[in-house]
Amino acid sequence: MRKLSLHPSPDATSQLQVGFAYWATLTAAPLPNPAHQQVALLNARFVVALAQQYQQQGCSQQELLDAAYRALVHQMQTASPAQVERFLAHDVRQAMLLALEAKP
Repeated sequence: MRKLSLHPSPDATSQLQVGFAYWATLTAAPLPNPAHQQVALLNARFVVALAQQYQQQGCSQQELLDAAYRALVHQMQTASPAQVERFLAHDVRQAMLLALEAKP
């Protein structure tokens, strides 16, 4: 079995910091339910790391984070906080993949 080894780029830490800062600005607006606000903040690391994985495929990190935030807000408008936590990973991943497909 092939062993996977990750070699982060030298500026990976700075890219993460930029991603966290951008996600913080997106989630700064208060959401209607405080539980939703907490879900958005607790999943910041996951969303930023996922965007970092997909950004080499044609979209910038900010475009991917925007798509993830739109998916998060849509999910929050239609589901309870427990359901948002349960399906967030799938919805965010799907939103990022749709953003990549929409890019020429």
